[in-house]
Amino acid sequence: MAWWKKNDDDSDYSTPSTALEPVKRRGLNVPPQVSYDHSDEKRGSLIVAPDGLPRVIALMRAQRMRTENRVLAEDIIATDFMTQIVGRATLFNRDVLEIADSENEFYLGLMERGAIVTRMRPELSVIRRIGEAMRARVSPSDAQTFSPPRIPSESEAFDTVVATNILAMSRTPAETLTELARVLRPGGTLYLQQVLWWSPSGGRETSPWHLLSGNFARTRYQRHHGHAPAHFFGENLFRLSLGSIIRAAKKQPDFAIVSMHPRYGRATSRWVLRLPLVREFLTLNVTIILEKSPFAHGHEPMMPEPQTAPGPFGPR
Repeated sequence: MAWWKKNDDDSDYSTPSTALEPVKRRGLNVPPQVSYDHSDEKRGSLIVAPDGLPRVIALMRAQRMRTENRVLAEDIIATDFMTQIVGRATLFNRDVLEIADSENEFYLGLMERGAIVTRMRPELSVIRRIGEAMRARVSPSDAQTFSPPRIPSESEAFDTVVATNILAMSRTPAETLTELARVLRPGGTLYLQQVLWWSPSGGRETSPWHLLSGNFARTRYQRHHGHAPAHFFGENLFRLSLGSIIRAAKKQPDFAIVSMHPRYGRATSRWVLRLPLVREFLTLNVTIILEKSPFAHGHEPMMPEPQTAPGPFGPR
């Protein structure tokens, strides 16, 4: 193999080099043991189109293959997530909060792009009805825990917040948005993804029976599996409409909506969000990018002191 395709320790680029120090890994703060390589011998590097019909087809296929090939499905979704967030939020050398209602691998892509990531998952008391094996999957030991809508963090601690499906975990999504605004620094970005209740997967593992009734879907899941679902309707899963999210976001004085579009749709499908009733069924999963005002909580921009150039007509 040519020299330009090898690491310093004579290994191929497809395998992360362990000989390099963390400070020398392309200038990023990536620990040597972290690997975010989505490739194997049968298929090359995983690439998902950034927009258009090929991206929509890839995401829909990923949703269908969750039961037969969950690893590949999650790889596709994680790759698409990074394609969408890069360029829309500041990541390199920034404090990023990655908070979600269940386990995912988004944090690996964030770390690879230079982010200093803090992970948060629901605490065990929120999902106390489920078994130990399910608890380990939903709330990993190496992530901080939170109990919605409260976020256990100091105010203005993060430059960017990536929130996935946490608004539906509380009866009051407006309080959750207030908490997200509190932990975000002035001028920071909130990248919010949320599955809507009236989508086929709105009930999470109890879908699609939640479309009939949330209580019925929960009871049916318990009867068929012998334990309660991780997303327990009425405790950590509630009906959430797109309209309520938009109203809550507009009521936040420190937030400005930068963009809003269907998560799995094309860029030109934003028109769906303008239809009050139809959007609840067609949007499925929404992505909203908000920015916190740099003047929030009385912050003033730092202006440089005026400088007077010395000269024959200037003050001495």
